[in-house]
Amino acid sequence: MYAGGRPNDAARTVHRRFVSGPLPRLLPIAAVLEVRGRTTGATIRVPLAVARYRGRWYAVSMLGEQSNWVRNVRASGGDAVGTHGRSQPARQRQNG
Repeated sequence: MYAGGRPNDAARTVHRRFVSGPLPRLLPIAAVLEVRGRTTGATIRVPLAVARYRGRWYAVSMLGEQSNWVRNVRASGGDAVGTHGRSQPARQRQNG
């Protein structure tokens, strides 16, 4: 579904249903990240899985640093909003 690190049509369909449905507000590991696209400037909603570590929630890119949502968050200076139960500002942290 993610050949070359990009979602195919089936993955995009799943993404659209996920971000518009109730799961990001109900499931403990589900979240949606809203960030401005670095080329279009349009708000993009990305489904994510999140993990709790030492009392805090983290979204980790399974596709690495070249994932589009990671690059968009970096291009926006870390300006993003996550919905995980409720909407809240998201902050970028870089490992390393």
